[in-house]
Amino acid sequence: MRMIHLLAYLLLTTPAYDIALPDTVSWRSLGAAFEESAQTNKPILVYIRAPWCGPCARMERDVFPAVSPALALFTPAALRIDDGAARHRIGGELLSEQAWANRLGAEATPTLVFLAPDGAVITRTSGFVDADSLGLLLAYVGTGAYRHRKFGAYVEHVTGGRIP
Repeated sequence: MRMIHLLAYLLLTTPAYDIALPDTVSWRSLGAAFEESAQTNKPILVYIRAPWCGPCARMERDVFPAVSPALALFTPAALRIDDGAARHRIGGELLSEQAWANRLGAEATPTLVFLAPDGAVITRTSGFVDADSLGLLLAYVGTGAYRHRKFGAYVEHVTGGRIP
């Protein structure tokens, strides 16, 4: 009986590690993002996260809300790098979120992967990205500038050589 009380106490007093994704972004499952992107022809932004990831929490709290207007250029999807249970079917393949994250090249969290509507990887970045830098990256990919120049040349063109 003491064990049951101890377990109940731990369940009621231990904080949950999973944090809610910011409501400033309408995150979709990867499968839903591919379906929507096929209709809208917007690139897909895949945010690969973990509930225990401190830099992810900072991005969710501070960065994504700050860049939310630029996120309108994308179909945003979120994956948990540690979720081996949830499954998504894309192009006839049924894989876990963890397997999709691995397939997209995520080795750490947070990772952002930018995909063309056909699923081709445009670019990816890992680690915390501040709002100014992410805003530039979102504009670079979202406007299609990546088709014409490298990111460094784009940043120099847009900012006059001032790196945020």
